[in-house]
Amino acid sequence: MCSNFTNDSCSAWSETVYRARKLHVCSCCGGAIDRGQFYTRIFFVSRESATAERECGDCTTMIAAFQAAHGMRWSPGAMSEALVECIDEEGADSEAGRRWEAELQAMAARRYARKARTA
Repeated sequence: MCSNFTNDSCSAWSETVYRARKLHVCSCCGGAIDRGQFYTRIFFVSRESATAERECGDCTTMIAAFQAAHGMRWSPGAMSEALVECIDEEGADSEAGRRWEAELQAMAARRYARKARTA
């Protein structure tokens, strides 16, 4: 498990699950959140700046697994960086490195699929 992660403490944090009424883009993977799909809206205040992000169901599952392994929750927009740092620290050939590398590849595939639909 990665031990040197730091996470700015937030003065406010809330997570709410919604059913999409229109197309949204996941702040974590860049993939599509289609109309009718469930997604999680994360609202937080960090460094006196308010931010709202969305995460698709696949990213919600991945982030929960990462949180269980590391004991902390990252914002959707910071997850790819957290995964890369974890892979670098643990080693790409380690079990953890392979697990998080597979998640990075899945995130890239969702982003590519959304861009291919709009091209």
